[in-house]
Amino acid sequence: MPIIQIRSLPRAEPFDTSVALARICRELASAIGVEEPEVWATWETLPAGRYVEGSAAPVEQPRETHPPLVRIQAAGGRSPEEIARVLRVVGDAVAATMGIEPGNVFVHYEELGAGRVFTGGEILR
Repeated sequence: MPIIQIRSLPRAEPFDTSVALARICRELASAIGVEEPEVWATWETLPAGRYVEGSAAPVEQPRETHPPLVRIQAAGGRSPEEIARVLRVVGDAVAATMGIEPGNVFVHYEELGAGRVFTGGEILR
C-alpha cells in the first residue's frame, strides 16, 4: 500500500494531474508486483510564491530547479534494493510526466511501522 504525495509548482503548459498520477501508480505497481489499486497518489499544486529555492520564487515549474517534492509512505519490510527501485521508478515517472530533467525530482521514502496505521477498518500489523 504505497502512498505517493507530490507537491510542485504549476506547469506552464496544460497538465492533467489525474493522467500523471495514474501513470505513476501504474508504473510503481508494475515495478513492485502489486495490483494498481494498492498504490495511492495525490498531487498538490503549490501557489506562486509558496516555493522558494534560495531567493528564487518562480510562478511555474522550472525544468532544472525547484524539484517536485515527492513523499512515499509504505508498510515496512522492503529490502534496501526494493526501496531503491521504488525511489527510482517514482522519481523517473514524475520527471517523465512533468517533462522536466530527470535529476530535478526530490523523492523521500518513509516506512510505516506495524501498529501505527489504521486502514480498511483495522490496524496494520
